[in-house]
Amino acid sequence: MTEQIEFPLIQHLLNGHGFDLEELIEKSERELDRIRSAGDPLICIDHLINASITISSLCDWTYNFQVEGAIAGAETAFARDLIAAFPQWAPFHEIANTAKHANRSRDNAHIDQLVTLAAYFNERHDAIQEYDVRHGCWIKTEKRWMFLVPILVMKEGDDRRRPFIREAEAVLQWWRSDALHAVIAEHAAKLAQRAANRQG
Repeated sequence: MTEQIEFPLIQHLLNGHGFDLEELIEKSERELDRIRSAGDPLICIDHLINASITISSLCDWTYNFQVEGAIAGAETAFARDLIAAFPQWAPFHEIANTAKHANRSRDNAHIDQLVTLAAYFNERHDAIQEYDVRHGCWIKTEKRWMFLVPILVMKEGDDRRRPFIREAEAVLQWWRSDALHAVIAEHAAKLAQRAANRQG
């Protein structure tokens, strides 16, 4: 005879109570941790793509759950407002769209490439001259240690090569800031004005 066990409902994962914007930010942070501990270059790339998709989806979650008067399916204008206010989010949005859509015809406006740089050492180090060790992952090869750093190569700017993890952490910090609330309020005001113009 099989014993019956009750499993309590912890949270609804599909747009239900208990999974919200903060959960999505925390999921992004866990994905950055997975990049740091990947232990294999291909697994590192998998986590880079997953983190980018989650960070990109912060826009949809913010728009649909925090923008008053949000119109379903009209997130693109809000994404443009986010990029204007905080361009550091744009590369993650572009990586996510590139990863999700086959045969994408439009070029990315902000990011040129996502590359990984590797340096080899006889042993692991707590500090590396050029990069913060929190922005990459250590991988044990047969004879040496490899330090792998994922890099966003931007199309413009003085600082075109930017560590992926550092930029992602900055985006998540901004998403928790008052600056995001200003973009939300400004976009909601635009939607209200459009609705008023249609009625009047």
